[in-house]
Amino acid sequence: MTLKVAILARRAELPQWQVESLNIASRYLDVALLLVAPDKASQKPELQHMAYRLLTAFSLNNRLTRRATFAMPMEACQELSLESGKDGLRLPFLVVDALIARGITAIINFGPSIEPPAGLDVIAYASPGSSNYGGGATGLEEMRAGAQCAEIRVEKHTANTPVAAVLAHCYSRVYHHSYMRTASDYQHNAMLLLKPAMERLIVGDCLTTGESRPRTEIPGNLAVMAFVFRMGYRYLRRLLYGALVEKRWNVIIAEFSGFVGLDNLSITRGRVPVLGKSHSFYADPFFSHDGQKIRLEALNKHNGVGEILELDVDSLEPSEAYLTGWHYSYPFSFWENGREYLLPEVSSHSEPYVIAAPFTEGAEVIPLEGFDGRRVLDGTLFIHDGYHYIFGGLDGSAESCLYLYYSQALTGPYRAHPKNPIVIDPRLRCLSSLLAPGIRRLLIADRVEPAGLPGPGSARPSGMVSSSEWNRSTVRDVVVSPRHRWRLAWPALHHPGQHAAHLG
Repeated sequence: MTLKVAILARRAELPQWQVESLNIASRYLDVALLLVAPDKASQKPELQHMAYRLLTAFSLNNRLTRRATFAMPMEACQELSLESGKDGLRLPFLVVDALIARGITAIINFGPSIEPPAGLDVIAYASPGSSNYGGGATGLEEMRAGAQCAEIRVEKHTANTPVAAVLAHCYSRVYHHSYMRTASDYQHNAMLLLKPAMERLIVGDCLTTGESRPRTEIPGNLAVMAFVFRMGYRYLRRLLYGALVEKRWNVIIAEFSGFVGLDNLSITRGRVPVLGKSHSFYADPFFSHDGQKIRLEALNKHNGVGEILELDVDSLEPSEAYLTGWHYSYPFSFWENGREYLLPEVSSHSEPYVIAAPFTEGAEVIPLEGFDGRRVLDGTLFIHDGYHYIFGGLDGSAESCLYLYYSQALTGPYRAHPKNPIVIDPRLRCLSSLLAPGIRRLLIADRVEPAGLPGPGSARPSGMVSSSEWNRSTVRDVVVSPRHRWRLAWPALHHPGQHAAHLG
């Protein structure tokens, strides 16, 4: 089923992210008309907003904002002038009548905010967080307010209805050191949101309803200059952090006679391995199946690439680097049919593969079919109801989006889940796994359930721990070994005299 729609835009050529969003949702859309309504008010030079104009001209110039031609066939491109309505701008009545006569049922609005006309739905992007913080450009007010993410919505507006129906929503990451990256992440995630919105619109469904407040305020010159100063300060702090702190990560191992939950974990008691002379940090720890070894990433201080090695659980002595040459990280280990496997991250140079019987002379590299050139970051595998599920990030969106692939056989072919990306939220993107004796538990419940996840089997293994129970302010990655006594290891900042968990 498709919807016959018109597109409202400021120019005949659309930004690349809007073109991509229409292409992704093309199976649901029959685009009949492109309406071009220049926003004449925004073209007037305003001295009090000059700093804002310069900031956006510099920061919003990226691949996703470059102008592109919409490739779907359209009957015509019509330029029009918007009229003043009761609560803002509106389409001329003659245009509305012509649209309805052509069987158009909705307008996808990429242009100025308009009043929804009688007989037509208006589908528009909204960023309620920006309104809550006082208006302004997407992401800018969230950065000024210190928010960690920006909410993105696709809403349906109907005439004589005071609230909007929220068809889809997600979040993008706020990079407090870079407005350019903040805006780029917003545009990328917004690009993915139109398809699920159209799926709900076709079946007459919505997530919720709520008041939509358009972003109308533009910060003045002094506010923008203060914002740029703070952003520069944060950028400098980030450089210092990367130079002085980030490359000193380490892991801590501690033993517990019982395990109740993550809230009672303490990292003030535990053993810390001594970094090898050729490595600057340890990260991404996983236990071997027998609990005797810790597999982790060790950053080679000479070439700056990650290597995979093992630590002996009792002595914490490191092995020789096992995977070297390219960048390797996230050595996820699992057990199937009496055999141990390693699923390392190899996105810098290869599609994903597994290594059977790793760290032995009989090790075997087994390619995974079906990824077709996709590079998976932080790939994690679990088995449920006869299906193998691999979830992880993809190049270009790994910090906000989580993708799921499934196959009945370990070697594939793997298929992309129809709801991909199953999560668009940087707060839920961090991959952590919790392994208990006899049960694999993945801390992804809150990341999977909002997507509804239809398809083969269930995307939730039994006994899953909700990530809402996970104290993210204390622990980043937790791995529990399958032994009678619990052993835990997690990345931590290594400071003399104290150990503080590494945050994200």
